[in-house]
Amino acid sequence: MRVFAALAGMTGWVALALQFYLSVVNGSARGLPAGEMVLRYFSFFTILTNMLVALVLTRAVLAPGRGILGRPAVQAATAGYIAVVGLIYVAILRHTWAPTGLQWWVDVALHYAMPLLYLAFWLAFAAKGRLRWAMPLGWLAYPGLYLAWVLARGAASGFYPYPFIDVARLGYGRMAANALGMMLLFLLVGFAFVALDRLLTRGRALTPTSADPGRRAHRRRA
Repeated sequence: MRVFAALAGMTGWVALALQFYLSVVNGSARGLPAGEMVLRYFSFFTILTNMLVALVLTRAVLAPGRGILGRPAVQAATAGYIAVVGLIYVAILRHTWAPTGLQWWVDVALHYAMPLLYLAFWLAFAAKGRLRWAMPLGWLAYPGLYLAWVLARGAASGFYPYPFIDVARLGYGRMAANALGMMLLFLLVGFAFVALDRLLTRGRALTPTSADPGRRAHRRRA
């Protein structure tokens, strides 16, 4: 588990560092102030969520199952967030640009590799059987706070990181409808992970290793 988490986490940290470098290079070419470049970097949900994924994986390496990042609910919520990152990118955003060179590698790492690696980590190693159906409602706090942040910053700077929340182009009505759709997607994905958690827990309960010890001993003696 630690080896897998270390490799996946390292992939995430390297991709994030390279994306920051590319953001600085591109921002400098456009004459953006250093502070604005940093704020824009942290205005992308992809960046913030990949940071969360990398932190969870790093915690799994250093202290498995401990702290807030080791809690099953936090690990499952993180899986939901990064899954939405991949889904939205594949369905909407990948058609809006054509990265090349180093930017292509970073794009693949953040939008394809990290979602798949973290989902594999969650499926294989995260504790199961501790999620409740009400939890996905609480998990909406993170995307909700993110939306509030980018809208406030967009109103002040005119920069919106994603076209479907660009108030300057869409207006508040259309943006609100898009945001509602996004929140519904987060909720549905969250419920899907709770259902998967329960399905995997039930499956493990039906395996021979979880059968009654007395019955297993009887079969061995026979």
